[in-house]
Amino acid sequence: MKVIRLQVENVKAIKAIEIIPEGDFVILKGKNGAGKSSVIDAIAYALGGARMCPQEPIRRGENEAKVTVYLGEFEVTRYWKRNGNNIKTWLEVSSQYGPIRRPQQILDELLGAGGNVIFDPSKFLLAHDKEKIEMLARAVGFDIEEWKRQREKVYLKRRDYRRDLKKIQAQLEKYKDIPSTREVITINTELIIKELSRANELLQKKKVIESRKRLIDEEIEELKTKLAELESEREKVITELEELN
Repeated sequence: MKVIRLQVENVKAIKAIEIIPEGDFVILKGKNGAGKSSVIDAIAYALGGARMCPQEPIRRGENEAKVTVYLGEFEVTRYWKRNGNNIKTWLEVSSQYGPIRRPQQILDELLGAGGNVIFDPSKFLLAHDKEKIEMLARAVGFDIEEWKRQREKVYLKRRDYRRDLKKIQAQLEKYKDIPSTREVITINTELIIKELSRANELLQKKKVIESRKRLIDEEIEELKTKLAELESEREKVITELEELN
């Protein structure tokens, strides 16, 4: 899952900004107080739920704010509106199929239980090396465990090649007039990583579709229950009419 476009209006130190990343990295530069941290915070507010939002997210002097994060097939927008001393916030998520019911539930399932994909720079700086690797992997949707399994398969395959090569070399030693040869095995790790990343994206899409199906099934069951209640009420009305006649 990747942010392909970001729009922020009146959030903390930001008046208005739009970022369209080119490539895999975005560098935020500016003086202290320019709003660099506010950009990261805005993404966390939009994707992490109301629990991630501070008491005062709206820029001073403004009454409304919003953040829109484009995640490819999903558009996520969080709104804030000041009402006296209170601030109301709500979330909207839409896809090519239209608005999505229970948007935060969908985001949590898509990005990981509890919103673990949200990247906290301060926590990252204080983390140990192993934790930093895990945080970065979650942020880019990279499955470390799957990569380890694939690396183990590659290691075992290379080990078998080397074992067979030693056997061949031992046999060739019997023939001094035949030059020894050495087989070179090249492993394209970049291709492996790309394939793993693509498989992970497909798995995430499957989770979203399954979640949408479950929500539709729940709605159908609710409608069935409501229909049964209406049928029961109809029977009562018919009975009362018959008694009156």
